[in-house]
Amino acid sequence: MKKHFLLSPNGMKKAIRHMAFEIIEKYGDKNPILVGLRNHGVPIAERINREIVEIAGRSYTFGILDMTLYRDDLITLSRSPIVKPTKLPERLEDRMVILIDAVVDDGRRIRAALDALIDFDRPQKVVVAALLDTVEQRDRDMPIYVEITGAKRVVAPGQKVKVELEELDDRDAVVDASELALA
Repeated sequence: MKKHFLLSPNGMKKAIRHMAFEIIEKYGDKNPILVGLRNHGVPIAERINREIVEIAGRSYTFGILDMTLYRDDLITLSRSPIVKPTKLPERLEDRMVILIDAVVDDGRRIRAALDALIDFDRPQKVVVAALLDTVEQRDRDMPIYVEITGAKRVVAPGQKVKVELEELDDRDAVVDASELALA
């Protein structure tokens, strides 16, 4: 069965580069902290930061956030959730934070990330960035606005998207996960 790519490897590279340009253009002078959400948001944030270095000759402060215990659907995810370390580089007060994730769909992961972030410190501003935005804002479970997006794709209700990254999954692709279940 031929896999249906929502984003090909080349499309992912272009989307990440686009996100880097957008961050530089909108927030470059504000010295934001880039915070990757575990798991897939972390390598995406690292790639964005490398693109920023290539484009603008500078990098931004980088952090990692694990919001596992803040999820409202934790019980449905696993009986024994694995919590990995959060690494925030400095105080967030009076700083802009750009939360970076692979996919934003219903907004629940971002809501959990906001709760976790506030427990560490209170940033001046939080901007949400995602490689792929799959839902119209009005259709989200949570009132989350994705300001920086690599790509937008409309997916059917109940359709699942799988992001694969070379660093974690040995290849780059964004595919329809329902097709994977049938294969």
